[in-house]
Amino acid sequence: MLYILLDIDGTLLPGHTDDPDRETLTIKLGLSENEFPLTFYADVIHEFAEISRLPSCEIIMCTSWDESSLEIGRHLDINCSSYMTFVSENPDHWYKWDSIVKFCEGHPQDKVILCDDLASREFTRPKPKNLVKIFQPNPRNGLTMRDLKKIRKLVEKSKT
Repeated sequence: MLYILLDIDGTLLPGHTDDPDRETLTIKLGLSENEFPLTFYADVIHEFAEISRLPSCEIIMCTSWDESSLEIGRHLDINCSSYMTFVSENPDHWYKWDSIVKFCEGHPQDKVILCDDLASREFTRPKPKNLVKIFQPNPRNGLTMRDLKKIRKLVEKSKT
């Protein structure tokens, strides 16, 4: 199995969707009138939704959105089984890192990909052996189609 730990803000949800040549997709959560819409690049969402349906892949939401992340996944047609909660054992670490390492250690026979705009080199050391790739997109643009082609290749390769 290959697990993708997926952040939302700055990763799946870009900071700006101002490219006039790209189609966007907007969702709203809940029923609050004051709630602002979330706007994504449609091509990225469609490709990620396809990747999420591949049999050798499982998406785990790795974001501070908690349970709302699963609702976002449903709105976007992305299969995601669960979300991570974060417990930081070392105050010098990035607040997600200890939980990510524990996840990797709990799945030693599986491969893990981390997609998070805050997953810089300085925050992700030492890296577990089964954490095979870290995608750290520019938060303004989020994940790119180029990133998703690489992710798809890793997922397809993992089933062999």
